[in-house]
Amino acid sequence: MTDHECSNGWLFESSGDGQQRARRCPKCASRAFLQRIGREDCTWKTWEEMPALADQVALLREWKGKFPWSVLLRAEKAQSNFGAGKTHAVIATAVEWIERGRDVQYWFVPDLVDQCRHAIADNSMNLTTFGEYKHLVVFDDLGAEARTDWTRELIDRVLDLRYRRSLPTLIASNLDLVSLEDRYPRALSRMCEGLRLVWNAPDRRREF
Repeated sequence: MTDHECSNGWLFESSGDGQQRARRCPKCASRAFLQRIGREDCTWKTWEEMPALADQVALLREWKGKFPWSVLLRAEKAQSNFGAGKTHAVIATAVEWIERGRDVQYWFVPDLVDQCRHAIADNSMNLTTFGEYKHLVVFDDLGAEARTDWTRELIDRVLDLRYRRSLPTLIASNLDLVSLEDRYPRALSRMCEGLRLVWNAPDRRREF
């Protein structure tokens, strides 16, 4: 039982030839996505408007993923952007894509790095699992992961695979371009062909 018209997450429609076709219920799919990542509060409906980010939000919501291939939310030079709503914004964008009938993967980058390290050691995962996923992939908090040569190679490989196939990729980072250049020069070069949004606003966690 749901609060809208669907049957166990599916919508059934009759076509002109009398056949019944099924498609995934976008509302159920978006709810399941938010429950899976534990962020049921992160939608555009719950977004608190911030004048400093109005233009950036508009550009992010207009992005369709075909061109440019990626969007990078990053900090201003010599600043950080903690508490500026990046995670909320990228998850809300993912929900909007799902509600349009598209598929999404969401990864908190430190968790992705840990999972890849264990899976590769066990020979149970190939990096192309993430690099060749044809739908939107969200990489949240790039730069929060441990800084090692192995991590740099992993991030470079995954983003390079997506770049060469022009696959939609949404990246959020607390780092500015100088810091990203220092950590991931090859990956940043590819991200520079995408849309880059300076995502700076007051830290909402510090507001009393």
